[in-house]
Amino acid sequence: MLMLFCGLIIQDAFSQSGNFVPSGGEAVNYGTISLGTSTAWSTARTATPGYFAASGTATYTNASDANNINGYVKHYVKAANQGFTFPVGSGTDLRTLTTSGAIPNGISLATAWIVGDPSGNLDPTAPNAGAHNIASLGSGITAVSSVGQWDWIDNNAGGGVTVTVSIPDVSGFANSAARLRLVGWNGSQWVNLSGNTGASGVTENSTLSGTMIPGITAIGIGLGLPVGAGTIDCTQTKFQPAPVQGTPSQTVLVTTINVTSPGTFTLALAGSGMSLASGVTSLSASQTGLQTFYIPVNYDGTTALTSSTLTAGAGSCVVSLAPATGTIDCSQTQLSPAPVQGTPGQTVLIVTVNVTTAGTFPVTVSGSGMSLSNGVTSVSTTTTGTQKLYILLNYDGSTLGTLNFTIGSAGSCSANLTSAPKQTVSNVWTLACVPTVGPALK
Repeated sequence: MLMLFCGLIIQDAFSQSGNFVPSGGEAVNYGTISLGTSTAWSTARTATPGYFAASGTATYTNASDANNINGYVKHYVKAANQGFTFPVGSGTDLRTLTTSGAIPNGISLATAWIVGDPSGNLDPTAPNAGAHNIASLGSGITAVSSVGQWDWIDNNAGGGVTVTVSIPDVSGFANSAARLRLVGWNGSQWVNLSGNTGASGVTENSTLSGTMIPGITAIGIGLGLPVGAGTIDCTQTKFQPAPVQGTPSQTVLVTTINVTSPGTFTLALAGSGMSLASGVTSLSASQTGLQTFYIPVNYDGTTALTSSTLTAGAGSCVVSLAPATGTIDCSQTQLSPAPVQGTPGQTVLIVTVNVTTAGTFPVTVSGSGMSLSNGVTSVSTTTTGTQKLYILLNYDGSTLGTLNFTIGSAGSCSANLTSAPKQTVSNVWTLACVPTVGPALK
């Protein structure tokens, strides 16, 4: 064994009766050290801790509940993506932390297992020393265990490091391993590091993993939302705006779910070069009933557009991306409300189409100061037959003349906007107003 301690080279093992590194000190391991040679390995747990350290490929072997480092362990990374297992614990309980994944060369990582409720004033190291309130929860996290935490000192390593920990028995905290999440303290709350991936179990020495993000200074054991249940309404699922074949783009997949049990719906998207946007893995619903969700997605621009399959939880939909076909009835075209020349505003172009193949119609509009609104480039249908399509337009106040529009293969129309608009009256159902606010509507 070769260990450097406070500038001295030590060739022999530490004292069999106990090995302690004081505040500000480091005992650096350059080879292999067996923790089985002693039952007492510890460091100062202060604002400036002591460290047992390992350089590069150096290791600590024979770690166990009886033989672990009660304090801080540091790893000096000497090659890109060089992982390490930190044999930290309480002295009588081994709680390892293992690093892997995207680890920059030349950094150092350090950790210690701290027993007890993180809400207490237990974390001694900056930044964010002190209490980490387990009631302060980030999105998708419903609770954080009071059993303990791992202090995390990454020396500005940034995100991308995968961390896998050996957890204590948390069967009293979680009845489902699938709901367990590795969580990180970001200075104000505990945030999810595991995505939708749970633990290997809830008993002692089960493993739980997550991916580090910048700003995390402590690691804990959290509980995610339960798995949600519900039914996707495929007729209300569409890409908006629809992707254009050959043009890489970002768009939004809009879907409606009748949620019968609140929780998390794991997402998957495949087909036609469509993929979920970076970081998007699930939807969360906190209540029951019909809910509309907006999912950011990417189109690669090279794959032919035919259809894409969305899976949300246990349900799925096939969303057509093929061009729709049909015939437009220009005589039924309406603008509602009618634009007033010189007054900028918004209006709705109502187009009647006999749809023969459901899918997506690309839309173009020109003339009379009219343009498509809010990024609209297409309209989609999920059924065939005669339908009214509603297209939101912006009017810039220009002189009204001819409005030209094309609805994909259904055809084109030109509308003369110089003629006087017609007044129409229609029955509208609304919710009854509260009597103290105004008269009831019907």
